[in-house]
Amino acid sequence: MIARSGGTYILVIEMTVGRTVAFGRGSRVFHLEAGTYCYVGSALGPGGLGARLRRHASTTKRMHWHIDYLLEHARITGAIVVADERRLECEWARWVEGRAKTRIDGVGASDCSCPGHLFYLGTSTIHDPLIRAVADQLHGRFVPVGEFTVRCSPD
Repeated sequence: MIARSGGTYILVIEMTVGRTVAFGRGSRVFHLEAGTYCYVGSALGPGGLGARLRRHASTTKRMHWHIDYLLEHARITGAIVVADERRLECEWARWVEGRAKTRIDGVGASDCSCPGHLFYLGTSTIHDPLIRAVADQLHGRFVPVGEFTVRCSPD
């Protein structure tokens, strides 16, 4: 179960075909290759991790964050999460960047000074070692997308 408390997460996202994606109202347009992407975010507001992950997984939502525009063309396979009220998003983004093939500049980092919080990992087989590394080094755990809709624990 996913905690209702705040925390940091990495969405693991698969794109089966490459495509051009306009983030926001077309202000940032990128051609994204097929493969695995990671989006690093935080959920420190009401509802915490559970509410944020359910929103990301929803297909009926108002377009608000950059990631919403990518998720119109891709699917979430799961998320790596840690329940912690500290703002770890930028630290995690730097960690993922060191393991990613490419950072997508200007996407997902509008409320901080980071260049971006969306990363291209390459082929889909690379995310298994990343999940293990996150668990070991960042103390996160992988939650499959099917568990996003499960009722949250009170933690």
